[in-house]
Amino acid sequence: MKITKDMLISEAIQRSPESIEIMMKYGLHCVGCHVSAFESIEDGAKAHGMSDKEIDEMMKEINHEEDKSALTLSKKAIDALRKELKDTKNGLRISKGNENFITEIVTKPSKDDIVLESKGLRVFIEKSCEDSLKGKRLDFENGDYIIK
Repeated sequence: MKITKDMLISEAIQRSPESIEIMMKYGLHCVGCHVSAFESIEDGAKAHGMSDKEIDEMMKEINHEEDKSALTLSKKAIDALRKELKDTKNGLRISKGNENFITEIVTKPSKDDIVLESKGLRVFIEKSCEDSLKGKRLDFENGDYIIK
């Protein structure tokens, strides 16, 4: 789902944790501030002195980053993966089961897996799952990785 400049900062971050780094790069440092739950990206950016052109460039970059990924990860999933995968080259593999997706920690991707890497985290997606995962979100609840 596209991130828009009228979206609340907190909502954008929840949908696309990768957007934090991009917003901060452009000078929008209120991503962790209490105001982020009440302020749109555009309002926050203007409060930090950004021009309309800079806001449009930032939004383009945020959405480009979002479009590249077949899957988004929640902050809980990122934190759980960091904890579980720290100091290893292992990754989380997502494949198709009978009715649901199967997630498991593996040492390396399978031959035809799509490999996503970001900030030291690796996710391996079974090629046949790629289209089914677009627009989905990986979350971590009750000790399990789940796809919503």
